[in-house]
Amino acid sequence: MNNMVLVIEENPVFSSMYRKVLKFCGKEAIIASGRRTGLYLLKRRNPAIIFIEIKINGQSEEGLLFIKEALREKPGLVLIAVSSEDESKVIDSTLNLGAIDFLVKDHNSQDQIEAYIPQVIKRVETEVRLTANVAANGGLLFGPDQMIVGKSQTMLPIYRLIQKVADDKSSVLVLGGSGTGKELIAKAIHAGKSGRLPFVSIDCGCIQKSLLESELFGVRENYPGMHNKEKLVGQLETAGAGTLLLDEVGNMPVDLQASLLRVLQEREFRPLGAEKPIPLHAQVVATTNLNLDNAIGSGQFREDLYFRLNAVRIVLPDLKQRQEDIPLLVRYYLKQHESRVGFKVEVLPEAMDKLIKYDWPGNVRELFQTLQRTLTTHRSRYLAPRHFDVCLTPPESGDLRRKVSDYEKELLEKALDQSGWNQSQAAKKLHISRSGLIREMKKHGLRKERSGTELPS
Repeated sequence: MNNMVLVIEENPVFSSMYRKVLKFCGKEAIIASGRRTGLYLLKRRNPAIIFIEIKINGQSEEGLLFIKEALREKPGLVLIAVSSEDESKVIDSTLNLGAIDFLVKDHNSQDQIEAYIPQVIKRVETEVRLTANVAANGGLLFGPDQMIVGKSQTMLPIYRLIQKVADDKSSVLVLGGSGTGKELIAKAIHAGKSGRLPFVSIDCGCIQKSLLESELFGVRENYPGMHNKEKLVGQLETAGAGTLLLDEVGNMPVDLQASLLRVLQEREFRPLGAEKPIPLHAQVVATTNLNLDNAIGSGQFREDLYFRLNAVRIVLPDLKQRQEDIPLLVRYYLKQHESRVGFKVEVLPEAMDKLIKYDWPGNVRELFQTLQRTLTTHRSRYLAPRHFDVCLTPPESGDLRRKVSDYEKELLEKALDQSGWNQSQAAKKLHISRSGLIREMKKHGLRKERSGTELPS
């Protein structure tokens, strides 16, 4: 990011203030007193940020004209308007032209502006890093081998939200269809926290109702009615100051929703059998593929809990709404496949076109599973359209759906066998979450009979 900040300001007191604060922020202030000089310096010095006093030579029209010309010259500019008057008409015109903010200045507000400048600098630098990350990696890279793939316009606002809430304690509600990557969003939020903190996940749809409360809150030793008399540390406590993911929160029993609501309201919880409550330090991220408005209407989900979880809301688009990301997702998956098998596989343009035009009702998960099935079935270095014929099942074709179901079951069994029925390792092989693997195993009736372990009901 360019260290230059252009300031258009006639008042020497405020010009001096800008120089001092910007120098403290590691930036150089370029001062101009008029519109023409400002445009000249914009073209010559290429600043990323501009502070402009709207009334140049006493005329708001001059400042508004500068904003229009500056943003035409450099559409990505961060431009903050400043004025000694707070006329609503001028404020509206300024923001409509593309300024990101409007500050009212007087001699009493100098401290406020001094505090505001570093915030803007930080915001712009964060945006620059984000844009560079997405451009270089084809998505949001948030760990050595973890990323959210996609750089479409629908994903960029989501990446910005992830960065904003990472060091916050506000609850986050992630909504999206099955297979859109909701758990990955939670992991990206967690990765932005300072230090090595716990990430704890509970699948509210896979744990038995009778066990969910003790799993969430914990149990003190010798609690009546529990088979195990030892102390059980709950996931709220295990999460510490990290992140607690409530996966598929829409499936949580209504009576337990009331208990969770109290925890979020009071920021403390009480393990079963405990005398004193424990403070809640973790950030709660909840995900669901349910339409919560319908669930609230039917009494399946509490409206007050919805509002409490919905402090920050992230809505993931279906894959068909970001088709331009499909080639990136395909290349990302094939690159991982290449590292496993030792040779490169390429999808021919006609086949890629077929993948882009498909609706993908199962979203990114279905795309990755389709690639997995195709690569397992066809050992070719080049994938043509015919290689995807069986996998891309028309909705009306029952026979093909059964074939796809058989393929899914075969892949599940293969991944489980290769990992010794270790669910975490099998899920990683299939590029799905562990809770997603458990759901697929239940769907296909897979359980490891020989060890006597069964899936949660």
